[in-house]
Amino acid sequence: MARGLEYLHILEPPIVHGDLKGANVLIDDQGLPKLGDFGLAKALEGDPTGLTTSTAFQGSIRWLATELLFDKPRSKESDIWAFGYLALEVRSYLIHILRRS
Repeated sequence: MARGLEYLHILEPPIVHGDLKGANVLIDDQGLPKLGDFGLAKALEGDPTGLTTSTAFQGSIRWLATELLFDKPRSKESDIWAFGYLALEVRSYLIHILRRS
């Protein structure tokens, strides 16, 4: 997932996914994760700060970076925040599965 997010962020112009969460991770036939649901994705064209236009409260609030709760624009940094939350989501799920077995 990190490689997919990195790929989006190094494109010219960079792309912000905007809604990274477990439900938007798809698993291919080889068991590899793929990014899905690009409904909130934005290209960062012509903005040297790397910021997009505001998308106040679109997406899943649980995965939103704190600054987005205050109507700040989505950014590569807010994607990284969501990725961290995704990692916690996956970790919690794995712990739950291991405790059941």
